[in-house]
Amino acid sequence: QVREKALRYKLVRSTDTGLPSTVCLYELDRERGSAERLRGSLEAFEQPVEASPVGIVALDENKTVVLWNKAAGLIFGWYADEIIGRPYPLVPSGEWEKFSELFDSVMAGEGYRDIESTRQRKDETNVALSMSTTPIRDSKGHVVAALALLSDLSQQRLLEERLAARARLEAVGQLASGVAHD
Repeated sequence: QVREKALRYKLVRSTDTGLPSTVCLYELDRERGSAERLRGSLEAFEQPVEASPVGIVALDENKTVVLWNKAAGLIFGWYADEIIGRPYPLVPSGEWEKFSELFDSVMAGEGYRDIESTRQRKDETNVALSMSTTPIRDSKGHVVAALALLSDLSQQRLLEERLAARARLEAVGQLASGVAHD
């Protein structure tokens, strides 16, 4: 027997243009618990989330992974079936305190944009990221999860290093040219 789900969502725009919008998800089936309602609500966004070129991850109030898209799998090496339902494993030990502070602020209803940080891949190598987050709220407005958009900065950092190396070589070349001319 097929059970229908009735979902509604509302995008709440922040008056502070520096903060991301908040996604409010409403599920009309009230018989299930909040964790199951959250999972059901997140399923409504499955196609756009999976198509996104940035990693999209959501953690519930216990820092358990409840949403993990394909791009997050490509960035971190963990795939959805390996990580959903497990504690968030990506924070290097030296960044745990900062991560906890940011997570707590999102769970208190605040989002943030373009925070640069380091996270750990499955193979325990580090990856530089740009992160933006927003709280996920239930139908009563209570924050039930934190949603993060994660952009891998590895390619950008590689290009920056190459440009810096090229600039150094050009400077050395100009210096050598100047010395030879003198």
